[in-house]
Amino acid sequence: MTKSAYLPCFLAAVWMASLALVRPESANASEFWDEVRSPGLRVFRTHIRQARRSIRTRAFDEALRATDRAIAALPRRAEAHLLRALALGGLGRRAEAPAVLSHAYSLSAKVFEHPVLGTSSAELAASAGAYDLTARILVQVLGRMQDSKGRQALYVLLGDVQLSLGPDRLSDAVRAYRDALRRSTPNPRALLGLALALSRAGDHEEALEIARRVAAGGDFDHILNQLPVPPTEQAARRAIALEAIRDRSAAERAWMDADKDGPWGAHTQRQRARFRRGAHRVRRPLGGTP
Repeated sequence: MTKSAYLPCFLAAVWMASLALVRPESANASEFWDEVRSPGLRVFRTHIRQARRSIRTRAFDEALRATDRAIAALPRRAEAHLLRALALGGLGRRAEAPAVLSHAYSLSAKVFEHPVLGTSSAELAASAGAYDLTARILVQVLGRMQDSKGRQALYVLLGDVQLSLGPDRLSDAVRAYRDALRRSTPNPRALLGLALALSRAGDHEEALEIARRVAAGGDFDHILNQLPVPPTEQAARRAIALEAIRDRSAAERAWMDADKDGPWGAHTQRQRARFRRGAHRVRRPLGGTP
C-alpha cells in the first residue's frame, strides 16, 4: 500500500481509537488508590490523556512527546508504547513503528484486543512490512471483534500477510481468505489472494477460475496497487489474473516480476516453466463452450 493510500485510513482509525480510549471523568475518583498501588500511575494517565488528545487533533509530535513521558513514568505499560507507535505512523516514521508495537505486544498482547486499536496497529505493521507481527496482532483483535464488514476486511489482511510469509503459512492464508468470503459479499481482494494461494497449493485450474471472476471486471490493478504486500506478491496476483483472461504475454512478464525474491521462488519458477513448455493454455473454456 502506498503511503498516500495508507495515511488517510490510518489517521481516521487513530482518531476513532483516541475517542474510544477516553476514560469517563468518574474514573478520577479511583486514581488516588490506584496511585497508592502503582506509584507513577497518575502521571502516566495524565500523559496518556495528552497523547490521545494530540493524536485526535493530529498533533503527532506532541503525542510522541506525551507517550515518551508516559513511558518514563511507567515503562512496562503496553498502552503507552502502542500509542507511541501510532504517533510514529502519523509522522510518517512507519519503519520505526514495528519495533515499538512488538515491544507493546511483549508487555501485553491484550491491549491489541480493542477493535480499533488492534486494527490501526495491524494496518500500521503491515504497511511497514512487519507481516509476522501483523498476523499476531490480527489474531488478538479478531478473537474479540464482532462479526462485521470490518471483520471481513481483517480476515483478508490476515490472508495477505500469511501468504506473504511463505509456504509454512499457506494453509492459514487459505483459511483466512475463505473465512472472509463466507462472511459477506465476495471481496475482489480476497478472491485474488485465494486464487494465488490455491495455485501455490497445487490447484492452478481452480485458481484461474476464481481469478477470472475478478479479472473480468478489468480493474484489478487498482486493487493490487493498494495491497500492503511486497511487489513480488502483487506481481504474482497480477500474473494469475492476466493468465485467467488469457493475456499470456503479459502474464509471463508478471511471473518474471514475481520471481525476483521472496519465499515463493519455487512456485514462481514452476509457473514460468509452464509458459516455456506451452502448458499455460487455459483448459476450461470461457463461457462454458468448447
